[in-house]
Amino acid sequence: MKKLSGGNSTSVYKHNETVLREQKTWSSTIHRVLLHLEKFEYTNSPRFIGIDDMGREILSFVPGECKADYPFTNDENEQLSIIKKVAEIMRKYHDATLSFERTDIDSWMFSYKGALEKEVICHNDIAPYNMTFVNNMPYGLIDFDTCCPAPRIWDIVYALYRFVPFSKKIYDNEKQEYRNYDVDRDKEFRKKSIRVFFDAYGMECPDDSFVQMTARLQALADLIYNESQNGNSAFKKMLEEGHRDLYLAEIEFIKEHAKEWL
Repeated sequence: MKKLSGGNSTSVYKHNETVLREQKTWSSTIHRVLLHLEKFEYTNSPRFIGIDDMGREILSFVPGECKADYPFTNDENEQLSIIKKVAEIMRKYHDATLSFERTDIDSWMFSYKGALEKEVICHNDIAPYNMTFVNNMPYGLIDFDTCCPAPRIWDIVYALYRFVPFSKKIYDNEKQEYRNYDVDRDKEFRKKSIRVFFDAYGMECPDDSFVQMTARLQALADLIYNESQNGNSAFKKMLEEGHRDLYLAEIEFIKEHAKEWL
């Protein structure tokens, strides 16, 4: 049995071609989501297999590897191909959840508190560390713990933030280090990335996309703070490591530069 990297809030192990994870209070609802995806032949997510004799959930292993430092290529065409594939995977996922039967006893770790219609079951953490890559292309979507009913745009803006990315710091794969956003160097690529993503997803880019993006990051910052105050050790660690402060700084950065990317 091999312990897998990642898993901020729980230990994850690989056993043969399965993954073993500790259950949470919301796990039974997540299992229903995964079973629903399997029923609708969505092939980019893990399959829920059952519970082992130690009470851990058993999931199918999704091929590929996740990426910590992203983007892992400086080639803009390769980056755009990845962004396009992420959008296609997301669209199929969102559409598959439209018919998911919601009940009064559903339990979700995360919740959308905005005013938009909760049209799909958002994953809420679509990022390079939760996407497996095969031959350097997106393949599988993992770790559904944070999913909940929410509008499509909630997932879309977070994925854009992570995969374009719209962060202040950008990873330079050739130099193996992070650099600051440069408007002259990066503006056009970010604008092009938005077009590529929404074209692949199959919808118009909403005028308030960056308003939604900052709201999404604010919700994440609030989650980290609230859960740490409630005694959640994983989120307390994130707070101490500066994750909340980072997202608050990113919000201000996006507000300052959003007009350059539209």
